[in-house]
Amino acid sequence: MRNCLTAFLAVALLSLGFGCSKEKSKSTNMRSEAEKSNRILKPREESTPLDSAAPATSAVPNDSMVMPSQVRQPRGVTLKQFFDSLKIPEVVAIVDGEKITKKDIFNEIASPIPMSVRDKPFPPRALAGLAGELHKIVETIVNRKLMLKLAAADGIKPSPELLTQAFDKYVSGLDKRQREQFEKALKAQGVSIAEKRAEAAKDINSQEGMAINKWITEKVLPSLKIDDAEAEKFYKENSDRFKRPATVKVAHILLTPERPNPEKMKDMTFEQKKAFAENADKKAKAKAEKILAQVKAGVDFAKLAKENSACPSGKLSKGELPAFDMTGATNDRRGGKMDRTFTAASFKLDPGEISGLVKTPYGYHIIKGVKKTKASVIPFAEIEKNLKENLKKEKMAEKLQGMIEEAKKKNKVEIFLKGPVPVPKPEPMPVKPITI
Repeated sequence: MRNCLTAFLAVALLSLGFGCSKEKSKSTNMRSEAEKSNRILKPREESTPLDSAAPATSAVPNDSMVMPSQVRQPRGVTLKQFFDSLKIPEVVAIVDGEKITKKDIFNEIASPIPMSVRDKPFPPRALAGLAGELHKIVETIVNRKLMLKLAAADGIKPSPELLTQAFDKYVSGLDKRQREQFEKALKAQGVSIAEKRAEAAKDINSQEGMAINKWITEKVLPSLKIDDAEAEKFYKENSDRFKRPATVKVAHILLTPERPNPEKMKDMTFEQKKAFAENADKKAKAKAEKILAQVKAGVDFAKLAKENSACPSGKLSKGELPAFDMTGATNDRRGGKMDRTFTAASFKLDPGEISGLVKTPYGYHIIKGVKKTKASVIPFAEIEKNLKENLKKEKMAEKLQGMIEEAKKKNKVEIFLKGPVPVPKPEPMPVKPITI
């Protein structure tokens, strides 16, 4: 239930080297409450980063000078310092006699932020969007309180047992590799699985989230049905959403120009570097032409790819790459895009056809067409299950919203946070003259 925080958290966390996921729809605001309970640490798959120097400037100062950056840069502040500086009433709302305080809002904001960065100074500009999100955060907390009341009326209340059951189910579902990663991550935190289980069970917010999740799963969802006729009607009226683009699958052999040793480059002049690059390019092109001649003479393409290609696909998959569409987007789970020139050349090939040399920033490619698929509409039978699940989630969000609005009529809800919250002017860094 964190989509209302995305605007400022994404910028603030990225400025400190952390990422933040995005959720867009208002309906997700309620659905994700059910996911709030999933604070159990999960092993993350390793990601591979994609493969700059600023020009130096100089000035001749007088006796002393004040650097412009010192004057312009405001002092960094922690999230707590920034929040405390906002003019917010101590009690921001009351739901049927239960107070929602300024502290509750801060906890809602701070909980998704890693402890390792929570107390570090943030750039004030990165936090400026927080003030504009406070009304949404209050609404989020109010809605959660109302859903807890609805769940309690159906006999479901927050408890440690709900979390331990979820924890045990999660751990038992891990395979050997995932279990090892999980234990390794916990060991880095200095805790065992048993200690993490006990710690997770004490989290009040997670208990509430799990209770709401259980209530939605057991009491709300079963009443929602999506029949075949409804799903087919949506499918036919939204056929554009189910289009599958034309794709091509190719194999290639990549020859890359030699790169000079970084240590040697330090002593090379611009002209020497240029000459080296031109000579390396000529050698790579000559080798590529020689291999192309072998391909055309009937030598096995897969064998040549394995022996000569600079692309890992040469040894891993006989030079074959994942299928990709005309934008270069692949259907591979790792994502990524193909080079535009490479993509254009690939779509010109029929299965079994060999290209000439194709130059891209990576080097020289010899491309072989493997398979082509035309643009089409995904058959209803292929997506029927997922479509019904998505329609059910949308219907659930609408029902929850209606139930919350009804609960607001039956329970006295007072909100005291009114109008826009002004953002304090950042305090500038103290300026100290630099004597040169």
